[in-house]
Amino acid sequence: MISLKLGLVKELDNFHQDYIQACKDMNVNYEIIDISTHDWVERIKNFDGDGFLVRPSSNKAEWKKMYDEKLFFINQNLGFPIYPSYTELFLYENKRTMSYWLEIEGIPTATTYIFYNKEEALTFIENYKDYP
Repeated sequence: MISLKLGLVKELDNFHQDYIQACKDMNVNYEIIDISTHDWVERIKNFDGDGFLVRPSSNKAEWKKMYDEKLFFINQNLGFPIYPSYTELFLYENKRTMSYWLEIEGIPTATTYIFYNKEEALTFIENYKDYP
């Protein structure tokens, strides 16, 4: 049997409970890590496991942003593997980033327009005639 210890990133709506049950069912050691706390970096640095399972909250935009930011550092700077991967989590529940990714990868999708410039958006609205 492989000795494995996983960090289960606490999810603010308690979706991490599914990971707890899976670890119990498979006899995998785990520790719940709350990265919403002020001392999250210390908690991660002191973690003595092999990687993290994550199901980030997307219930609120602020929560999603917090997970995206902190998981980046956990994976990229502190070197812990995370599942799903950081890229997968970054795209998760984010229509803008998913749209960019699909276009870059050449995957057919519904036409999507994203504006960050008010004048560009207003010009588009005035001139666009091909509404569904």
